[in-house]
Amino acid sequence: MKRVFQLVILTAISLMGLVLILGACTVPAATAPAPAPTLTPTPVVFVVSDLTIVPDTIRTTHTSTIGVTVTNTGEQPGTYTVVLKVQPNSTNKQDVQTQDVTLAGGASQKVTFVLTATQGGTYEIMVDQLIGFLVVASGA
Repeated sequence: MKRVFQLVILTAISLMGLVLILGACTVPAATAPAPAPTLTPTPVVFVVSDLTIVPDTIRTTHTSTIGVTVTNTGEQPGTYTVVLKVQPNSTNKQDVQTQDVTLAGGASQKVTFVLTATQGGTYEIMVDQLIGFLVVASGA
């Protein structure tokens, strides 16, 4: 009987030790998943390309069409002012025309200007960083 009693006491002590060991181990509480990161659309960025001057040689009183392509490479919509500058090579005078273009993200649009020549000469045509030349011959 003494042996059974010792066995019961040893079993009880072992169980108490096990309970203490398990009590010391903590299981982390379930946490909510982290929220998905918010993706910020890329800002509006306009690119002006493909300058065309058609025709690039005209006579006075005739017209030429100046064209460019404007692209919004960003993801947000925006408005861009396209500025056309016409400068005779011999002077610093500039005639300026403008057009506003509103584009959704990733969209492109052709923008055109029509010029009527009033004097002969070679004119530098500038739209943004793009440069071309229009030659105007005197006479009708």
